[in-house]
Amino acid sequence: MKKRLLRERLVCLCLLVSVHGAQATESDCPLGFSAGTIMVCQTEQAIGFRWVKGKWKSTDFIADSYIIEKRNIRVAGKGSAGCQGMFTRANVISGNKEASMPGCYAIHRRGQDSHEVREQICTENMVKEGGKWLVRKISCERFTFNPNGWFHRTSLHGDLADIPIGGEKDPLSVAVGHCHTVQ
Repeated sequence: MKKRLLRERLVCLCLLVSVHGAQATESDCPLGFSAGTIMVCQTEQAIGFRWVKGKWKSTDFIADSYIIEKRNIRVAGKGSAGCQGMFTRANVISGNKEASMPGCYAIHRRGQDSHEVREQICTENMVKEGGKWLVRKISCERFTFNPNGWFHRTSLHGDLADIPIGGEKDPLSVAVGHCHTVQ
């Protein structure tokens, strides 16, 4: 009974801390990355298909570099859509050794203005090692990455028309590379 009560209090503490954005002193409360964290991911290989004269043609793509920034969550109704009003509560699983929680991220190619990029809700997956929570993987709509390791990115769409409007289709691609946290 005491263990259950302690766990409920810890969950409430984690919930309060994550909602208000304060730093927790409890190592049992996974917080994920703080807003303003920036990672850079460099493509090493990118392959896929381009629509050429009514047929898909395999091709290699030019390697891109991506900037990934964790953003603050805005109050619902203020600013653009994306992550506004999202709820950030950690889901602790596997005997308090693994956790996941949503985070607001903007991903853009190097050179593209970060303010023009839409924000998206991604999932931060964490593990507890040595009494601390470490982010091991972040999964977004088309981008999955280890903040200091491999990433993969997909660019897919649902255009299955034999004769697309205007005779063109967006390319389809898969890219892999490495990321590192810079700030």
